[in-house]
Amino acid sequence: MADDNLKVPLIGLNTTSNTSYTQPMSINLSTEANNGSKAVEILNKIRISSSISERLTKRKQLTKRRRLVSDIMCLVGLLGVCLMIIENELAFHNTGEYQLRFIIKLIITVTTFLLIVLVFYYHSVDIRLYAVNNSIDDWKVSLTPSKVLAIIGEAFICLIQPLPWLPDSYISSSANSSTSTHVPVNVILSIFMFTRVYLVCRCLIYHSTIVTDSSSQSIGFLNRVKFNFKFILKAYLTQHPVLSLAVILFTIFLIASWCLRAVDYNSTKDGQLAFLDAMYLFMLSLTSLGYGDLIPSTNWGRGKNVDDTYPLKR
Repeated sequence: MADDNLKVPLIGLNTTSNTSYTQPMSINLSTEANNGSKAVEILNKIRISSSISERLTKRKQLTKRRRLVSDIMCLVGLLGVCLMIIENELAFHNTGEYQLRFIIKLIITVTTFLLIVLVFYYHSVDIRLYAVNNSIDDWKVSLTPSKVLAIIGEAFICLIQPLPWLPDSYISSSANSSTSTHVPVNVILSIFMFTRVYLVCRCLIYHSTIVTDSSSQSIGFLNRVKFNFKFILKAYLTQHPVLSLAVILFTIFLIASWCLRAVDYNSTKDGQLAFLDAMYLFMLSLTSLGYGDLIPSTNWGRGKNVDDTYPLKR
């Protein structure tokens, strides 16, 4: 009887009961593993969404900052050009205001220094924006040699200005040595200041509805369309052809006429070429009429006249 009682199977040691106990344990472990993987996936999605939102917020801030810096650069550059024209007109009319002209040249120098600083700051913002758009962690990776050359070239263009410490020295440009025809060095430097007009073109790009519209930006980004000045100009010419052509041609006409006036000086005649005469001469050369009643007096004037009219004739 004692042996029979010892042979009674224990419930806890039964194999069937052990299997019944181990199966829920394995199910619980697999469920916990699945729940853990899902939690990791959820956390990764949260991180990705948060990083995307941070990128979008940073992209919006950098875009606004780049547009603001571009506007300030345009204002500073045009201010220097306007002061340059005023200073040269004082010299053309022989007013004798040497101190005033020197002060104006100093102001131009200050605006030029400020413009160069803004050029480097603008490109730093543009590089960081490029890094954000292309998911680049280190912005230094996007600083390619071509980008460095573009920054240096733009800074060099903005650096050109009439020098305040340079006296009224002259470069001989007369075809006939018997006439005292000359062009001041500062006048030649002043003409190259009109290359700052590219700042206006850049400002037009960032204020165009094609660039500011979010839907257009998305379509352009998906189709890899580069919104440069050429693209914006084609869009304006398509939408407003008459107005766009009128503004472009009138701007070229005024700048070319003033440059022709600036480089055409003859002391044996009436001195500096009048602005109306310069406009008249420009139109005669552009239309290929050439009555011969008015001709440039300097080699610089002849070269400038050809340089202005030949591209338009093509």
